[in-house]
Amino acid sequence: MDTGGDERPGTPRAGPEISPGDRSWVLRALDEHEGRLTRYAHRLTGDVHAARDVVQHVFLQLCDHPPQSRNGQLTSWLFTVCHNRAMDVRRRGGRAGSLEQVPAESLGSDVDDPARTAEAGDSVELLRSVIDTLPDAQRLVVNFWSAGFRYAEIAELLGKTESYVRVASHRAWQTIRKNPRVRKLLEQQPA
Repeated sequence: MDTGGDERPGTPRAGPEISPGDRSWVLRALDEHEGRLTRYAHRLTGDVHAARDVVQHVFLQLCDHPPQSRNGQLTSWLFTVCHNRAMDVRRRGGRAGSLEQVPAESLGSDVDDPARTAEAGDSVELLRSVIDTLPDAQRLVVNFWSAGFRYAEIAELLGKTESYVRVASHRAWQTIRKNPRVRKLLEQQPA
């Protein structure tokens, strides 16, 4: 009996026939998911370099787990591994300084103004700290949403209904808006 990687009958396939040693499926997954995974990991770690390391870890893990082992749930698997690794990195090393975390494109035309840069960094840190206090389900929904996922995609990733995700999102944003520090920040913003 040969067990050198042959599939058993009835084993689900993810995509086209995969021969032993063929890793082209990993490259396809990388092309499709790398950007979103990096944004999600950056959101969780607060550090773009740590986020890239997390995503690299995810794809190294993917190489060790053939597509058949995930029962067609590649996206959920990738984001689960990404989330777990990002949480490990965050617990172990904390975050980088807030000024390094703010993407230049989000700062607008005042990117050379140190006061504006510091304010933007402080705002980002404030929002992150408030989001971190949310219940797990709400925090996950907000993190996925901020990484660019639609409600239907978040529902699939979490194994919940889209209605559940919409309610969790609504409750999360209500809680965020009610935070006194966020209210003060919103009052300071020009209309």
